[in-house]
Amino acid sequence: MIEFKSNVAELPVGVPVIGVASVQFSVGDAVYIDSNGYLALATTSSKILGFCIEDKTTSATNASVELYCPQYVYAEDVEVLIDSDQAFTQTDAGAYADLGTVTTGAMVLNLAAGSSGQFLVLGSDTDTPNTSKVICVVSEPQKMAFAQA
Repeated sequence: MIEFKSNVAELPVGVPVIGVASVQFSVGDAVYIDSNGYLALATTSSKILGFCIEDKTTSATNASVELYCPQYVYAEDVEVLIDSDQAFTQTDAGAYADLGTVTTGAMVLNLAAGSSGQFLVLGSDTDTPNTSKVICVVSEPQKMAFAQA
């Protein structure tokens, strides 16, 4: 699950992009624009455009009939608290990690530290004793990418 550490209410809503059909978007879900031009849930390897700020299920005909655009905020400068697949250790700070699970409302970070990844790990959640929640920022924003790696 992804929660906001930043106050996203003060951020502008992203440019409207039609949501992919038959998908549940949940608050906090990482999203990107897919190769067909639709807003979709981030994958384990996609760049990240931003984070959804509403709960909405698009219909099977959303891409051709309803044309609903789920609301999101851009990823830049948004700190998030993400569940991880293992306990945070201090050596994880400053490392990069990708999403390991991309289920709506239950996204989980694969904390196997690497030299590249969708997120930069800043630390663990100091507000609770839960060391499997980590504070991150997006390191691969889709708005800044000129080519998919």
